[in-house]
Amino acid sequence: MEKMIPSNATGVICIKVPNFIKKAKLDKGGDCVLPDQLKSVIDKHDGSLMSEVMSDLPKSGLDFGDNVYFFYSQGTFRYVCLATLDDADAAKQLLEYRTGGKFKQVDDVDYLGYQAYSFVIDDDVLLIGRDNYVADEKARTDAARLIFSKTQRSIRDVDDIKDCIDRDNDINAYFDIKGLNAMLQAIPSFKNAMQQYPFLSIITDSDIKAFVMGMKFEDNGASCTAQIKADAHSDYVTLLSATLAKPDNEFLKGIPSSMKYLFSVSVKGEKFVQLDQIRKSINLLSNLPSMDKLDVRGIVRSIDGPIAFAMAPSFLAGDSDATFIDDWNMAIAFKSTHPQLVVKSIVKFADEMGQPDMLKDGKHLFNYQGMPVLVWAEGSTVCVTRLDHELVEGSFYDSSADLKDRFASSPIGFYVQSDVDSTKGFFNFGFKNATQGDGLFYTAHEHDIPALTFIEILCTMDPVQTYDDDDYVDTY
Repeated sequence: MEKMIPSNATGVICIKVPNFIKKAKLDKGGDCVLPDQLKSVIDKHDGSLMSEVMSDLPKSGLDFGDNVYFFYSQGTFRYVCLATLDDADAAKQLLEYRTGGKFKQVDDVDYLGYQAYSFVIDDDVLLIGRDNYVADEKARTDAARLIFSKTQRSIRDVDDIKDCIDRDNDINAYFDIKGLNAMLQAIPSFKNAMQQYPFLSIITDSDIKAFVMGMKFEDNGASCTAQIKADAHSDYVTLLSATLAKPDNEFLKGIPSSMKYLFSVSVKGEKFVQLDQIRKSINLLSNLPSMDKLDVRGIVRSIDGPIAFAMAPSFLAGDSDATFIDDWNMAIAFKSTHPQLVVKSIVKFADEMGQPDMLKDGKHLFNYQGMPVLVWAEGSTVCVTRLDHELVEGSFYDSSADLKDRFASSPIGFYVQSDVDSTKGFFNFGFKNATQGDGLFYTAHEHDIPALTFIEILCTMDPVQTYDDDDYVDTY
């Protein structure tokens, strides 16, 4: 199948299904059998894409001894899934049931069209393609037949891609940044996000060549690696070398342990505010009602080390309803050269907005839409939390040594916690320099099966609309 993937693919993802089936304990005598634990998660999250995929897996007709590939392109299909089949008839029956359509023979391939999607079977290979623009049946089948023909120059002819896909991981991914940016710019929802958050273009508009990722599961968790391919003297590397500051984990003392998502980047504030993307972001923030009263630029300029953002769904709103920023608990912590002055400026801003300054355990207490906001300095770190509950919990500084070490050694760090019933999955990751990153995925209990827990977490993701009229039509 790798010979079917064109060499100019924007991105390629290889999932080694045999490894996943074995490591998730789904292999029963050569068949894929879902354990009751996974069935329960699927039932509770009926409607999510991964729940449907896993529910259908045992009767999908897939060959569980082969890999599954996804690739992205700027051709007829925006993205394509390729998988080998052990039972083509079973695959057809399932897809017809799911779509309500019927397969038909078109130019020696079996074809079924559904909304913006094409399902095409040639011998024992299934192709699922999502249109990049409004395409008729002939354009779709011609594109599929070209892929099946293996006459194009493929990723097997590009050493850089081939080497990344061949790595000893259960998941390998390669993304060409220029191609990815061109593809994303054609999607209206992404263009809107870029307008609201200009700092996102630091990656997409840079001279980075590619992004490479790998994930490998073991009995006690999964190791993760990432590599940003860029020349040593590229603008990207030069920019980060000048902007990034020495990391430390003191800011974790200001992050409540209930936060589920955490991102930190260690920066030199004086250099950071000079970046065009950051300047635009600060201008957008400063133009919000009354925000001109707060010296956002001066606060950012005072940063010398980590600046961290953490979020968690509000206990009041619940996980399923927490869709807007106002529904989330939040925390911000950053190392400052003048922490007390920054705190005083925030207190002054709150006073001008009609918020009286109340002290609680040495922290300044305010109210925002019925939620308490605490502002204080923890050593050289400025801390701000907005929670829907009294802060009686511990901080991330009291958490695992691995997590503390990760943020202490990584100028760019990530942390994600996801709950599946009584099972908790954790992911922490960090870039130690501009191009090399690594991390871990692990569970809370030793008896958990990490690969199975990872699948369960994917199944809990909220249902997504698989067909967006605006994206589909406007892309053209």
